[in-house]
Amino acid sequence: MLESLTTHKKPSHSSHADFLPRMLRMTDDFQTIMEIDRLRADRMRIPLSLVVFTLPTGPESTRIIREFSEHLRTRLRATDHSGMVGPLQYGVLLWDAHEEGSERFIKNVLSNEELRKSIDVKIYVYPTRQSTSDKDKDDDFGGRSKPGHHAGEIVDNSFPLEPSDVKAAVDEHLRFQVLPMEDLFKGKPSRVKRLIDIVGACFGLLISSPFLLLAAAAIKWQDGGPIFFLQKRSGLGGKPFKIYKLRTMTTNAEAQKAYLKQFSEQDGAAFKMTNDPRVTWIGRFLRKTSIDELPQLINVLKGDMSLVGPRPLPVDEAQACDLWQQRRLDVLPGMTCIWQVEGRSRVSFSEWMRMDIRYIKKTTFREDLKLILATVPAVLLRRGAK
Repeated sequence: MLESLTTHKKPSHSSHADFLPRMLRMTDDFQTIMEIDRLRADRMRIPLSLVVFTLPTGPESTRIIREFSEHLRTRLRATDHSGMVGPLQYGVLLWDAHEEGSERFIKNVLSNEELRKSIDVKIYVYPTRQSTSDKDKDDDFGGRSKPGHHAGEIVDNSFPLEPSDVKAAVDEHLRFQVLPMEDLFKGKPSRVKRLIDIVGACFGLLISSPFLLLAAAAIKWQDGGPIFFLQKRSGLGGKPFKIYKLRTMTTNAEAQKAYLKQFSEQDGAAFKMTNDPRVTWIGRFLRKTSIDELPQLINVLKGDMSLVGPRPLPVDEAQACDLWQQRRLDVLPGMTCIWQVEGRSRVSFSEWMRMDIRYIKKTTFREDLKLILATVPAVLLRRGAK
């Protein structure tokens, strides 16, 4: 969240923000504004940038901040949002602006050498998790229009300028880092949630160990193949991790997936098939009872997953999701969620994604507990399972 923007440097005066003119001091929740603009950017398929200026401390800081605020005042558009995002950190959310536009904005605001030396800058661009469905769209979408720029890279000021900007271009002090804005939306689990995950996973592995041992023996007896199935899934922030499952398919199942995708009964990016020919007869029982999912308690212990959270999709399926659907990557994936209890194979892919986003918006300890308790009858009654 936005607290990740803050630095560990303590300001010498607590009232530094008061040096900014009233029109530049925002009282609204900047995080909420960012989330709203992110939704608009997803819907309209246009880029979004956040420029963060770290203001100086010291004897000359008052004068420098006043000068900065005057420059900023005349360069903000009616569609831009701005405000303090952390101690001595002033953010400007630029609507419909990619990296190049953000760089031009920075050069206009920090138009003299003293400002450039005194104020550090970072650019957060959105989106950087480009979905495969968007790859054939305009190159400007997502702020990647400048070749050679990558999130996390230090960028210089070598892009084409208008004649009025030529004077500023000779200054070599302007350097900034380009980062993915998605990182600002990532929510790490609270200490309480993490403690519940560890205790719950340990307890779950303890009581399910007899079933896991019997299932492992049955899988090995059936065809002599591996007991576990490991697959790369998209986790928090889209970071891949290996998920653990009991193997329910034939040993060459992954090789057949490309061909079978044409028979998928699930719309959207996910692959679902009622009578999947790759599933073994033991595998069908394990799937119906969800015993094959129990090894994911190991993922929970490792911190790759939580007990409750959106179900992790295979990496290729996650990348094929629309941008608004990829918001489910803002939190740790889980073993169960609203879809697991209310939907599963009975709802469309879009509705599944909406259920996940609905969970993210109202995540609470009470909601997690309700979903864990509701998962047990949902599994026993095999509601929506295939």
